Amino acid sequence: MTPIRLLPIALILLPALPVIADDNPDPSRYWRHPICATLPEPVKGYVFTRSDGTMIRIFSNATRTARGDWDAIASGRVPWSEPRTMYEGGPPGIPEVDTAAQTNNGNFVVVYRDVSTRHFGWDPDWEWAPDLEIEWRQDAWAIRSADGGETWDHRQPIYHGSFVGWLRETLVTRRNVVVVSVSEWRKPDHRFVTRTYTSTDEGRTWQKSNAIDLGGRGNHDGAIEATLTELSDGRLYMLIRTNLDRLWEAYSEDEGRTWLTIRPSIFDASSSPAFIRRLKSGRHVMVWNRLYPEGLSEQEKASYPRRAGNNGVTQRPSNWQRNELSIVVSDDDCRTWTKPFVLLRDRKGEVVYQVIAEVKPGLIQIVGKTHDYLHVMIREEDLLRVARPR
Repeated sequence: MTPIRLLPIALILLPALPVIADDNPDPSRYWRHPICATLPEPVKGYVFTRSDGTMIRIFSNATRTARGDWDAIASGRVPWSEPRTMYEGGPPGIPEVDTAAQTNNGNFVVVYRDVSTRHFGWDPDWEWAPDLEIEWRQDAWAIRSADGGETWDHRQPIYHGSFVGWLRETLVTRRNVVVVSVSEWRKPDHRFVTRTYTSTDEGRTWQKSNAIDLGGRGNHDGAIEATLTELSDGRLYMLIRTNLDRLWEAYSEDEGRTWLTIRPSIFDASSSPAFIRRLKSGRHVMVWNRLYPEGLSEQEKASYPRRAGNNGVTQRPSNWQRNELSIVVSDDDCRTWTKPFVLLRDRKGEVVYQVIAEVKPGLIQIVGKTHDYLHVMIREEDLLRVARPR
C-alpha cells in the first residue's frame, strides 16, 4: 500500500466541527478516539443534496428538507422542515427506511424491509431459540422518487416468499446501476444467503443475482448483511458478515448481476456487519467489530464467550464482540489497508450497525444503533494522521 503521509498535530481543528465539547456522560463506560467529535444532534437517516442545493433527509416513512450550510444544519441553527410522508396507505409495503441512494440523475431510491407484515419465530423475550419450523416472513420493498423527494412511485416488493435480514447498503455505480445487498432466509437449510438486486432504470424494475451461500444453520447463520463499494476498474467489492471469525469478500465484474469470486477476507470479525464507503478523495474507509477486544491475551481470547446451537444463533460457536468499533483506510482500491485501530468503545453495551456518510468532502459522519455519544464526526485529514500501515 502507498504509505500514508502523517499530518502534523496542528492540523486537528475539531473545535470548528459542529460538536459539543467533552460531553462524555460516563468516562468509565464510553470512549471515543481523540479524532472524533460528537454530534450535538445526530442526523439519523440518509441525507442528500438536491439539484437546487437543498438538503433532504430520508428516514422512516418520511422526508425532511433544509437549506443552508451543513454545519449550520448539523448544529441545529438551521432547522429541518416538518416531516413529509412518503407513502400514506396501509400494508403491505409501508416504508421503514433501511437504506437509500441518490442516482446519477439526482433521483432517489429507497429499499426497506416490510416490517408491517413481518413474522418470525423468536419468542417474545428475544431468546436465542427460535422455532425454525415457523413460516418466517419479511419482504424487501423498494420505492423511488423522480422529483427530488416530492412524490414517490414504483413502490414494489423486490423479494418476497421468506424472510430478509437487515438491508445494509444501496450502491449506485458510475454507470447508474442501482445495487442493493439482500440477506435471504433459506428455510430448508435454516440459514441466510446473500445476493444483490440490481436496477438499470433507477428503481422501476429489478433483477436478482446468484446467491452467496456459506453454509451453517441457525437464526443468524450463513452469509448476511453485506456492504458494497465500487472499485476504480468498475468491479464491485462486497464484505459479508459471517459466523466464521472473519468477514468474507466477494467480487462482481458485471455490476452486481453475478458474484463469482467469493473467499475469506483479511479481516477478523465477530458476528457483526461491516460498512464500507468510498470517499470523494478515492480512498475507502471501513468500520466493523473485530473478533476480540483490543489488548486481550491469548488465554483471554481462548475463553472469550461464544454462542451456538442448531436451534439458536449459529451452528458453530460464534463470537459476538460488539463493544469496540474499529476502522481502517485503503488508498489502493481495497487491495491493502492500514492497521486497524479502535474508533469507539462502549464497555457495557454495543457499538454496532454503524453507517458512514461523507456529508461534505473530507468530513465523515459515523452514525449507528448505539448511544448518541458514539455518533461522531471525523475529518479525513485527521484519520490519515493517525492511520498506520500494516
